[in-house]
Amino acid sequence: MKNLFRVAALSLLFAQTPSAFAANWASHIPQGWKLLDAVADAKAAVLIIEQDDPANRVKNEQLGMPELNTNPRQMVFLTKSASGFQKVGSADAFLPPEGDVESTCLADPLEDGGVALKNGVLTIDLNYWLSCGSYGVTKKTYKFRMQSGHYRLIGYDNFSYSRSTLEAEQSSRNYLTGKRKRVTGIRMDDEAGAPAEKTVWQKVPREAFYLDAMDRIACDDYENGPSWCGE
Repeated sequence: MKNLFRVAALSLLFAQTPSAFAANWASHIPQGWKLLDAVADAKAAVLIIEQDDPANRVKNEQLGMPELNTNPRQMVFLTKSASGFQKVGSADAFLPPEGDVESTCLADPLEDGGVALKNGVLTIDLNYWLSCGSYGVTKKTYKFRMQSGHYRLIGYDNFSYSRSTLEAEQSSRNYLTGKRKRVTGIRMDDEAGAPAEKTVWQKVPREAFYLDAMDRIACDDYENGPSWCGE
């Protein structure tokens, strides 16, 4: 039902009937895949799709959900032209799947509303929260802007805290200016005598990352992973 409302809303944005809009939209979804969500602004749209293969639904005999959906997810990038939507690219390896066989208690990192597109800036929120095995919570926010036909990473925020100690820290990195802000000593409550927050600004390399080439597998290398994996 949510996708039906999304189709109707986006069709108004692009001055098309819902049926025409949906047909144009569907032509960019490969066979064997399904639409999870879509976002758009006045010039572009992004489809979030997921493979629909029963073989990727794994029975889980550990803690967590009884079945883990490990179907891969992708993003399809479209621009609007006089003849309709045209595909200009995709991101095939950035979004995590709903379920993780290595971390069976992990909730779906891509929550409803986790992707937004406004004024040419694509925002992706990934939330890492486990129902067992860890008190840690991490929210990663990525901001991209279209540049030469590709979505370039322009900003990255990482906010993490412990549900046990209620201690938190935050880092924000601007990839265009080469500056990073890190805040430590954050408390998630109003505990008396809590240490004061400390903010440190640093100059960092102005690296260029493009969404269509960003592969989350690179983050498995904790020592040499790219800066967008976590700081």
